Amino acid sequence: MKRLVSRTTIGEFVFNYTTAIDINKSFDKLTNTATIVMPNKFLQDNKTITVGSNNVFNRNDIVKIEEGYFPNLNVEFEGFISKITPDSPLKLECQNRMYLLKQVNIPSKSFKNATVGEVVRFVAPNETIEFDDENAHIGAFQINNNSFVNAVKVFELLKKEFGFKVFYIGDTLHVRLLPSILSQAVDVATISFQKHIIASNLKYIKEEDVDLVLKAESILVDNSRIILYGSKNGGKVRITKKPQTAAQTKPLVVYNFTEAQLRAEIEKRIDDFIYEGYEGSFTMFLEPRLNPEDKVTLVDNKNVERNGTYLIKSVRKTFGIDGGRQIVELRNKIG
Repeated sequence: MKRLVSRTTIGEFVFNYTTAIDINKSFDKLTNTATIVMPNKFLQDNKTITVGSNNVFNRNDIVKIEEGYFPNLNVEFEGFISKITPDSPLKLECQNRMYLLKQVNIPSKSFKNATVGEVVRFVAPNETIEFDDENAHIGAFQINNNSFVNAVKVFELLKKEFGFKVFYIGDTLHVRLLPSILSQAVDVATISFQKHIIASNLKYIKEEDVDLVLKAESILVDNSRIILYGSKNGGKVRITKKPQTAAQTKPLVVYNFTEAQLRAEIEKRIDDFIYEGYEGSFTMFLEPRLNPEDKVTLVDNKNVERNGTYLIKSVRKTFGIDGGRQIVELRNKIG
């Protein structure tokens, strides 16, 4: 039987035991998080230390979490304490490097004809950044700081309006679109329904069963609009000026895009809304080790038509006195 091991470093303290750790990582969420639950009394240098009114732990303390099966330890989370609940047991809530950007107030700025690189470098000037296309045109872009605006609020707007996924891998900030995440995903493992998966709520959906139209609008400087409609049929994107009917209509709003640019934007974004594959998640042990942006090949010996390769959207890792688990959420089917 494999033995679960962990090492948690919080500031100057190192722990080889915790009551429970819960790590959540996703390329679709701006901030990766971790929650550490541990006794509020522990031994350090043969002294009993009680966490309470003293400042044993503080917000902004650096956190590093490693875990695995003996003798292997893998770094699963690095970040900072964002909240402390000094009950018994003690609970520490942590965030990755995005936490630092949340503390910085961004001044107002008006971009007349911006690229995504100009906007991201303005709000995160000291970060190491990787772009799919730093020169991707996003048109007029306004940062209005009436009270407090941080980089994360700007990233949320870039995701909502233009589909950019902004997330950290290590200390590098990534600004990417779904098509490039799909094309660059690394195949890390083959997972068998019968061998690896403990529990599953996966539901298989086919592209033709997603009854959805994307309504894309480009708002021009004179406040006139270009409107196009996008859908998929037989795996091909269909774009029209005439409204298309569907059970769902999703809006996509951009600024100062030409019709050709708007068509290209629909082509880039349509897979955010219409795709074939599994919806939901499955639970497995901590090996093979999986992370968001990996792709995984699923094998089902009982339902072979469901076999295929999928992009991992998010991974939640839990471990402690009850053992270790990975809860893996899938995104698009790749092959």
